[in-house]
Amino acid sequence: ALAADSALTVRGRGPQRIYNNGNKLFSVSKYQPIGAIEYNNAQFMGIPFEVIIKQFRIYIGNRKFETIEKCVSCFKDFLVKEPMLSQLAKYEKYFVERVAQDFIAGAGVDFNKLYGEAVEKNGSELKPEDLQSLLEQTVSISEQYVNALPELGTDIDISYIKNNYAEKIYEIIDNSFNFDLKTISNDIRLRLFNASIKIFEKRFDRAGYCGVLFAGYGEELLLPSACHFYIYGIINGVLISQPIEEINVTNEKSCAIIPLAQVDVMRIFITGLSDNILDAISKSIYSSIGEVIEKSCDEIQKKEIVRKCITSIKEKMALEFTQPVLSTVSAVPVQELTQFAEMLVSLTSMRRHVEDNMNLDTVGGPIDVSVITKSDGFIWINRKHYFDKELNPQYMFTHYNYGDKIVEKTKEEGDDEI
Repeated sequence: ALAADSALTVRGRGPQRIYNNGNKLFSVSKYQPIGAIEYNNAQFMGIPFEVIIKQFRIYIGNRKFETIEKCVSCFKDFLVKEPMLSQLAKYEKYFVERVAQDFIAGAGVDFNKLYGEAVEKNGSELKPEDLQSLLEQTVSISEQYVNALPELGTDIDISYIKNNYAEKIYEIIDNSFNFDLKTISNDIRLRLFNASIKIFEKRFDRAGYCGVLFAGYGEELLLPSACHFYIYGIINGVLISQPIEEINVTNEKSCAIIPLAQVDVMRIFITGLSDNILDAISKSIYSSIGEVIEKSCDEIQKKEIVRKCITSIKEKMALEFTQPVLSTVSAVPVQELTQFAEMLVSLTSMRRHVEDNMNLDTVGGPIDVSVITKSDGFIWINRKHYFDKELNPQYMFTHYNYGDKIVEKTKEEGDDEI
């Protein structure tokens, strides 16, 4: 069962706006039971994701895929090779600049933190040589951050980015570290530039990604599976994407619950605690250890104590919360399953409606729900339309071949007046 809300958040120069009419849940194929959910960004490289996924449905026609993974692979190839999506190339410059800006902005945050600490310590404005030292520290932090990130695994031509976007990336660096005194040296600029280039090879949390989940049944599989991945952009004909997880239902693993996008409320329901609370507990334990047994415990021992505590908490969470839910979900009828999926989204929607923070109402609107079975295919349980179906009968004729079915049925009954 798949479920998705309808809230679209639009952020501009003014206050953010929320529209409760977005489509995030789609049928991938008319000939195979596969569905898709998209979240975080309603557009990919300037084109609405809804347009892309529906064009992909036409592109694959009656083709069937042995596994969901092969369907995802075909989708990624489609994004790069489909002629009708040729305008995606026009947004390459915007994508490259946005990634560089995100990374260099992070370096700017590091510098401002170091600058504030230095001013507070010295009690006065810093000298040019002090600024130079802070910049050196900032670049070192940025380089360490990039080196620590896992590889993205995409065959991207870094020399292409250097040759085509060096001037713009240097401009972003200069604008981000724009001092009255000419403090930023060519060496600093070069190191920041190289780190900015290297980030394209890493699993960097780029803003504006499209989160996508494909779920359903492969042609040769009896049990369902799902593929969760991010797509970021296209550079020189190469799709920048990141696999998140693959889920396969088996005899040993009879079900899975996969929260997407704003997952905190659903995780609390499923596990008993959100990831943020677990992190806070971990930090609190670490801090308490330092206060109580500072002299008799080194850093490695502290971290091991924290790890054991968190592992014990997670085991208790799994026993008391997660396992009872999963054991029930794996056995419920299809109708109950769709209600459960809708309820999880409704819980998040209600939480966002009543909480007092920047996430107010960012989950909401009608909830689209579908169920996918091997025999019945992709079935809509709840689906909103931006139009009244009664006023637009041609929609059912053109999209679901109702006209052909009526003609065939009438001919079978011997009625010549059609």
